[in-house]
Amino acid sequence: MEQVKGNSRFLGRWINRWSTRKNEPTGLDPAPLNDGSFQSPTALGQTNALDENLVLTRALARAQQRSTSLLAGYAARVQQLDAEVMQLRAAVIVRDSPLQLALGERLRRGWTPPQ
Repeated sequence: MEQVKGNSRFLGRWINRWSTRKNEPTGLDPAPLNDGSFQSPTALGQTNALDENLVLTRALARAQQRSTSLLAGYAARVQQLDAEVMQLRAAVIVRDSPLQLALGERLRRGWTPPQ
């Protein structure tokens, strides 16, 4: 790897470090972030900054696509859970309504609850 100044050298080391880690879990999701399709520009023999930018842009696009698909999955799960909450609330209302009506009827007839 050629010596470059500033952030480019750090970025090159970071790319090399992550491009050598195959299928390492991140703790954020069971699927690994690096599926092995990403290769650093220096590993491919490319040293041109435009080539490096192209590789990084493509890696960013893959990460954004993955984030978008995960977000869509989470949104679907939230909708499913919202529907389940609504059904459970309805079940509680169905269960408790006759009890409330019976209690109201007893109270109307003069029944006093035990102390």
